[in-house]
Amino acid sequence: MSADNGIVMLKSPKASGGCEYRVREVHALDNMYARNDSRRLDSKIVVAAFAQCPVLDEEAAKKAAADLKREINASGQIVEFGIIQLLAAEPFPVQP
Repeated sequence: MSADNGIVMLKSPKASGGCEYRVREVHALDNMYARNDSRRLDSKIVVAAFAQCPVLDEEAAKKAAADLKREINASGQIVEFGIIQLLAAEPFPVQP
């Protein structure tokens, strides 16, 4: 049976420069992309999925992602796609 999930680190640029990260488990990863362009994130879905996530720096995001994967595996579940980094082209919240 497929878990169809992954731990996603969303990396987005800050308006003031640099980057920020948000981390969460995502199911049906292909739904994060625009229907007519599998290389472009669907901004509405990304905002809905990550709006409640804390904003982290890169080091904290890597630790949070590893901790979340470990927690899911310890519960007997699997993380099918591992830890994935998605790159947003615009500051969060991304605009359509």
